[in-house]
Amino acid sequence: MRVLALEIFRGICGDFGLMIKFFERYDAKKKAGGAGSSVFSDLMTAFNRLATEKPGVLGVGGAVLYGSSLAPFIPGHGAAGGASSASVIDSAMEMGIGLAQAAGSVVGSSVGAVAGGGVIPGLSISTSTLKLQCIDQLDKADAPPIPDTYVFLLALQCLASLSDGFATYTLSAYSSILSSRPRVPGETASRAPAALDWKTLDITSDPKAASLVTVKDMAETSWPALLASLSFFIATALDDDLFADVVSALQNFTSVCGVLGLETPREALLTSLCKFAVPPAVVSHIASQDIAAPAKGAAAVISAGVESLGLGPAAPLPVGLSSRNLACLKALLSVSQYLAGSLDSIWFTVFETLQNADFVIRTNAARSKKRSAPAVAPPTPGKSGSSVTTPLSPSVGSGTSPTQNKIPVIPTEADEMAIQAGIAKLFEVSRSLDDDAFKWFVGALCRLNGEMIGLTMSEDGTVLDNLPSSALPSPLEGPSRRRPSGMSALKTRLDEKSFGVSKLGVVSLLNVHRLIYRDSSVGWDIVTSHLLHVQHYVTAPSAIRLQAADVLDQILVVAPRNLSTGGEELQRRVQTQVLVALSAQAEPSQRQQSSTDIEIRRMSFDTLIKILESNGHSFIAGWERIFHVLRTACPSPLAQAPPSPVPDSSHALDTIEEDETGNSLRPAATSYFGSEKTSRAPVLVRTSFPSLQLICTDFLGALNVDELRDCIGTLAEFGKQTDDVNVALTAGGLLWSVSDHLQAKRKDGENDVAHSELWMFLLHQLLILCQDPRQEARDGAISTVFRSIHLYGGTLSKATWDACMWEIIFPLLDSLSNTISAHNKDNPTPTPEDLVVQVNGPPIRLLDKQWDDSKTLALKSMGNVFYDYLPKIVKTSRYEETWSAFIGHLKKSFIEDRPVAATAAMQSFEKVLGVSLDGAEASRITSSWEVAWTAWDEIGHSVVALSHPPSRATAKTLTQVNLEAYVRVIIPIYTPPYISFDLSRIHRLLAVLKAVITFARSPDYRPDIDTLTPLQAAVLEVVAAIKLEVPGAASAVLSDLSEYLTLAFIAAFDSEGETSIKSKPKATQRVSYIALAKEVMPHVLWLFARYKDDISVYEQGAVERMFAAYALPLKLKHDCPAPSKFGSDELLWKTATVNFLKAVKAAVSSLKQLELPAATLEGIWRQIVDGYRGALTADSSHHGESFSTEELHEEENFDLALLISLERDVLPHIGSASVPDDLIRRLSKCLQTASRLYELDLPNLTSNGADALFDSDFDRQARGQMFGTTAEVIEVGRERFGYWCFDLLFLLCSDVEKDEELARRRIAALCLPSLLNRCTAIIRTYVADAPLRGKMPFPRVRQEELIYVLQKLLHCRLREGTLWASAETNPSSSVSSIPPLDTSLPLPKLIRSALLRSPIAHLYELHPLFTALLSLSTTSPSITSAYIPYRRVANGGQSDEVTFKGLAEGFPVGKIGRPGDGEEEGDVVQLTLACLGLVGLEIGAGSSEV
Repeated sequence: MRVLALEIFRGICGDFGLMIKFFERYDAKKKAGGAGSSVFSDLMTAFNRLATEKPGVLGVGGAVLYGSSLAPFIPGHGAAGGASSASVIDSAMEMGIGLAQAAGSVVGSSVGAVAGGGVIPGLSISTSTLKLQCIDQLDKADAPPIPDTYVFLLALQCLASLSDGFATYTLSAYSSILSSRPRVPGETASRAPAALDWKTLDITSDPKAASLVTVKDMAETSWPALLASLSFFIATALDDDLFADVVSALQNFTSVCGVLGLETPREALLTSLCKFAVPPAVVSHIASQDIAAPAKGAAAVISAGVESLGLGPAAPLPVGLSSRNLACLKALLSVSQYLAGSLDSIWFTVFETLQNADFVIRTNAARSKKRSAPAVAPPTPGKSGSSVTTPLSPSVGSGTSPTQNKIPVIPTEADEMAIQAGIAKLFEVSRSLDDDAFKWFVGALCRLNGEMIGLTMSEDGTVLDNLPSSALPSPLEGPSRRRPSGMSALKTRLDEKSFGVSKLGVVSLLNVHRLIYRDSSVGWDIVTSHLLHVQHYVTAPSAIRLQAADVLDQILVVAPRNLSTGGEELQRRVQTQVLVALSAQAEPSQRQQSSTDIEIRRMSFDTLIKILESNGHSFIAGWERIFHVLRTACPSPLAQAPPSPVPDSSHALDTIEEDETGNSLRPAATSYFGSEKTSRAPVLVRTSFPSLQLICTDFLGALNVDELRDCIGTLAEFGKQTDDVNVALTAGGLLWSVSDHLQAKRKDGENDVAHSELWMFLLHQLLILCQDPRQEARDGAISTVFRSIHLYGGTLSKATWDACMWEIIFPLLDSLSNTISAHNKDNPTPTPEDLVVQVNGPPIRLLDKQWDDSKTLALKSMGNVFYDYLPKIVKTSRYEETWSAFIGHLKKSFIEDRPVAATAAMQSFEKVLGVSLDGAEASRITSSWEVAWTAWDEIGHSVVALSHPPSRATAKTLTQVNLEAYVRVIIPIYTPPYISFDLSRIHRLLAVLKAVITFARSPDYRPDIDTLTPLQAAVLEVVAAIKLEVPGAASAVLSDLSEYLTLAFIAAFDSEGETSIKSKPKATQRVSYIALAKEVMPHVLWLFARYKDDISVYEQGAVERMFAAYALPLKLKHDCPAPSKFGSDELLWKTATVNFLKAVKAAVSSLKQLELPAATLEGIWRQIVDGYRGALTADSSHHGESFSTEELHEEENFDLALLISLERDVLPHIGSASVPDDLIRRLSKCLQTASRLYELDLPNLTSNGADALFDSDFDRQARGQMFGTTAEVIEVGRERFGYWCFDLLFLLCSDVEKDEELARRRIAALCLPSLLNRCTAIIRTYVADAPLRGKMPFPRVRQEELIYVLQKLLHCRLREGTLWASAETNPSSSVSSIPPLDTSLPLPKLIRSALLRSPIAHLYELHPLFTALLSLSTTSPSITSAYIPYRRVANGGQSDEVTFKGLAEGFPVGKIGRPGDGEEEGDVVQLTLACLGLVGLEIGAGSSEV
């Protein structure tokens, strides 16, 4: 009877209109409270009970519950283990299958069926149906055999027919209502309409609407039973056709509930469909399964036990989704797409299922890229199923007989790709959703992703803030956890990307117009805020955080591009939204920064440059946020931390560190920027800076004043960052571009005051960069500062100039000086390895050199600014202070800084002083030059102080380059007529110059033999520029130049070798001053000749210093340094000699005309005599061997100029009464000494002649005891010059010259003792040596000397009374007035007094020597030998036209140097007799004949 009843009900259920009438007639009345019965409701309950009556007969649908494995999972196949039988049954209970009550029958029937060879449990059309239904066989006597499962087949078909009826009736009516609904103008038909709004339906006038109310009530009444029955059937062993019918029925009824607005049934049905599409056990198993092959052993035993119980094979197939799971998934996709407009919160469950399906498919595909042939399920009748792609899928009719084709259990790759395509297509429906539905759609995706990573999410997809600590997930949580929906939510692997984030990006890009044109609450806020939360959520895997950043960046790039229409307000809003989101992404969190954080921020900067490149030209708002975003790449240490989007909880997420993979490691100390290398990573700087470059090159014109200020500040931050020096340098260059833009704006008259203030702000920012520890960045900033001021200085106002000086330039120099000073104090003495070479200075540390270079650049640049704009600066109100500060910085730099900077300071000083100024500011200019002179003088004091420091180690180094630059500064100070230089200032100037030129502690001396050093040339240039018209100036200059002349002879030195970088001392450099001496010698003579009539040069001692200076090389003679190294310059002593003699000639002629103090005259004559004395007595003996005879003759000829000068220039004037007697005697003594022709070869001769046995002094030889010797003689090598000196000595005493009689008489009286002693010494030594020598002849030189003396004595005639006067106490006064003879004297004395007044008194005085000499003629016949004098041979004869090769021009030969009269006689005896004869004649002792 049940079968007949069910066959009848199958027919009734196929007529849905009849079922509606049943419901209206019975159930509806009862529901309304009237009389009636619940026929429809009871029928559905009966169907449900019948379906689940014998679960063991229907078996278990393994392809649905276990996926492709078709069996329970064996424990131990993963970290979480597999599913047991109990867990499978428990799962079925949750799905409403009700298998718990039949667990025993399942096991028993399965075992019995297998053991007895019975039928395998299951439901199939081929095995469960009758060829002819029973109701058609009532005419037969015997009941036909009815399969046990026939009733279950009838129940399934009844339920499927009802479901199809619901769908056919409801969905057609729903479509008609939608098509007839009036539309707003411009509205298009929605492909995803919402559910029926019962409040707007007119059920009284619209029969369809009224009938849909009945259908709604029927669905509300039947859905629990229908859901339970279909859920049970889908989980049993159905063949393919029946499974397709059940899936179709479930899909159709879900669609019906959805369009009718039945939320609870819809959600229950969708949840059931989701579970069948992606079984939770499959997801959990794959998520926890190891990559390695599953273990064997105990697991295999359990698998065999399961197989023996009839629960299926021992899972030989891989775990994954089966073809039936994919069929359910297709149905889910179809329903979701059809009901997209009304799913609301249930979207979360759908997306969760799709995420799990995607995970399973991708995981299995990755593990096995190429499958073998599809596995076939155990023998189960069925047919090839078709995809369910429409909301209305008809069931298979009851009388059909399908074929036995088998659908593979494991889906093919094409099936999986179709599913992936269906999933992708589902998200395209988002474009058809209205705003409310769209919010639910994206909210579900946000919630899905948030819960996957552990965020506590609300139903609408927002993150719940201020949660207790228990609400936050533990980082140690297992790989999977149960969701309230029953699905197993994945805890994504560290390298796994998020399905939710990925699809959120897809949906956002599909609906970009909705995001930007609609209110931000529709989608923009929830999408961007969620992606930002994910990025900053530290417990989330790094891959997901980076994925969220990438998705957000794609949205932010696309959004401005799609803003094609809309007013300014819309553009402003959208641009602001984009930049707010980008700013939040780029902002560093208040915690230690990980590599993931850095990468997220880097991506934000990449996004910014893309936005600017494509839409920067259209930005009308948000520039301040752009600059804020850029500044986050290189934040200032004083910046305040931004608000963190991470939920504030007791877990303190901002204090959790991450490793490189994003794993939480340990709490870290709260730090805004974290470590230097993480928070300010170079990659952020390099990635963000191109955006700033683009703005500064293309978009400056779009910025207002405030935005330009932000731009300048941002450039300054990039200039200060230390991660990338190239970026810092480029940032400094871009500041120059901004400066140029500001000045252009100011010139155009656009808000001149504001742009001027902004330009000063830019300079202040550059000033900060000028303290950068990196030289490249520092120097770039310094150059930009001064280039900006220099380029636009002509347009700056006076106030701006003042600000530039006192706020920029001077503070810049102060900061550089302070830094250099701090480095000098804080750093220890460097090792040689730390040193680098300088061009003109000692090695220094590299750091010091870099800072010196920077200050050098600043000083030179400041000098250029003052040079070009001093005429404008001089007109400012604070000019005096500005100038003093400027000069003060230069002075301080020279005194305190190292050489390079000091040189730059002086070069700037010199350059600025050379500027041409307007005479209208005469008073200010005068005061300025006074300040400059004072500073120069103070620097000079420091140079003098450094000349002899207490410690070489602590002394400041001044190079020659320093000093040259310093010296050259005085020229523009002194030359212009702005200030006056009196004699005191000139003296001070010369004193400083002398200290500079003699500075002996420089490390960079240059060779100064052939050419002047630059410093020496500069000093002479300054000296030449001194105005000699100032009284006393010429004397001061002459004195100093004379001192310069002596430096080559008394101040030459070897510079101290500096330690090189290899710790080896450098070769010392000889500082000779030779070139200086050669340059100065003629200049001194020229200067004296020009001012020889100026009494001040005499009174102030300049002439004395001049002669003393010239006398020094004359005395040194061959000991003077070589005049050149590579050339053939004249010897220094020769140059000095010529200039000395010319100076003497000029001086003696002026002395007679000037009324000078006696002391001055005496001093001058003393220096003259000392000069001659030094020149005449200079030692040349040790140089004779290196000279040839010709060279010796030339030198003698040159020295003849000394005697010519004495003869011509000195003798006529030295006899003046103002010249002391001792000077004249000294001159005669000098000539006496210079006339020496030989030395005795006595090795034991001591230097003290008084104690020596053989004294070399002629005066002592003439008066002391004489001892003879046979020692050989050593000729002096300058025999002719000796005779010339002897000649001059005779000339001094003779009466040859007739002019200046009184002066010459005085000279003769004072010089005669030297002459007579010289002659006496010659004769006495001869007489003493002759007896000892016997017949051995005397050396030629001695013989010639004797003959010469006898000849000169014979022909010499003294001035009357001079010999007598020389014997008096005061010869000078005595010779001037010779008294008459005193006849009262005794006769001998009277005769002697008379004879001493005679012209031949010298012969009388030497009479005893003549007689002694004559007595030798009998014992020493050699004295009678005659010789041709050597001097006559050397002179080339007795011609009057004598030429002397080597004699300087301007010195014509007088009496000295020419052959004398009477030199033809060479016999000693005859000459002696002649002399005695003259004496006899004088005393009247006989005739005049000899």
